Amino acid sequence: MYEFYRQSIIGKALQDTIEDMLGNSQLTPAQAKLILEKFDQAVPVVFGRTVQSNMNFKGGVESYNFVDGVWNFITRDFVMTINNKMVRCDYVKIVACDADTSSDSGRKRRKRNVGNR
Repeated sequence: MYEFYRQSIIGKALQDTIEDMLGNSQLTPAQAKLILEKFDQAVPVVFGRTVQSNMNFKGGVESYNFVDGVWNFITRDFVMTINNKMVRCDYVKIVACDADTSSDSGRKRRKRNVGNR
């Protein structure tokens, strides 16, 4: 599971609260870990149901990389439009992950029939 949403405002607030509760012995480390794992699972589901914004973007790709189902793009002259509001940046890093978060995610390879030829 991806942990990108932990860097959002609500994710940081949750982590701060968990740290306080750990410090006051109101949670065990195992409980804290479980809460963060459930947060990682729930946020993409909620966003998928409720976010209705439209976004378009363009820019020149400076570099890209694909490892274990995660694409990383570095773009230059980036222009993004969200609900008819335009944002420009010189450079932007985009991290895109496979929607399938099962253990078999990533590039799929065909199995060869090596047996009888």
